[in-house]
Amino acid sequence: MRTAAVVSFLALLIIIALVSIVLSYVGTRWRTMQMERQPQQARLKLLEMQIQPHFLFNTLNAIVSIVQSDPAKAEELLIRLSDFLRYNFNFARKPFATVSEERDFAEHYLKLLNVQFGGKIFWEIKLHEDCAAKRIPAMLIQPVLENSIKHGTREGNQPLHIPIDCSRLEKSIIIVIKDDGNGLQSPENNNFPPKGHSLDNIRQ
Repeated sequence: MRTAAVVSFLALLIIIALVSIVLSYVGTRWRTMQMERQPQQARLKLLEMQIQPHFLFNTLNAIVSIVQSDPAKAEELLIRLSDFLRYNFNFARKPFATVSEERDFAEHYLKLLNVQFGGKIFWEIKLHEDCAAKRIPAMLIQPVLENSIKHGTREGNQPLHIPIDCSRLEKSIIIVIKDDGNGLQSPENNNFPPKGHSLDNIRQ
């Protein structure tokens, strides 16, 4: 019974994910057309919409692979993916989020992605209380995490550690993301597309 419920929920989530991809594509096309008139605002919204389809499909495939063997884990991941998509929908209409909201979004992203990497990604997020309620551009942390994992994961079962520190320095919010991976010289990981522009958008 529980497995059947998980499968039904998974089917519904697949439909939602497909709708999300279509809306993301349409929104991205529209925002690209607006970039000449409103370059900064358009680029910020473009960054917010860049949840890559490959991530959704790989996550759904990972969930499907454990529905029979571990329905409880599959259910947990479905809930996390639902929260992940909800965050994206909510902040597609808003340019900013609080640091604590970004922290929660990063947690969902890392836990979902870690399934694809066999649990070899380890992270710790330190969020100082004096910056938790401060507002930053929405979906700012996720592209950096994606880049760390893309270039940092190693062959075999070697773990990847990603410490994340969010603090405040006077009027500025300082977010430091590190990893102990191979670095940019490592081969491309098959779980990611060969090229992307998320970090370029953050710099701009």
